Amino acid sequence: MAEANDTEAIELDENGEPKRNFRRVLEDRAADAEAQVAELQAKLQGLERAEAFRSAGIDPNDNRQSYFVKGYDGEIDAESIRVAAM
Repeated sequence: MAEANDTEAIELDENGEPKRNFRRVLEDRAADAEAQVAELQAKLQGLERAEAFRSAGIDPNDNRQSYFVKGYDGEIDAESIRVAAM
């Protein structure tokens, strides 16, 4: 993960206001943070999905069961997964 760069100094103009490029820096930081959030949300969803399959008694890492795991698109809770697997 990228760390925030706190060494960037805020340049002020003659009136003591931040220069215009400071907005660009903030927009870049916001875009980086949004990308990180999206990446972490996808990772969390994958982990929650794998845990739901494990709770249903299906090992997502087993080659034979991985086809079911990849193809399953129903509700992500143990009972629904168990019913679909039968």
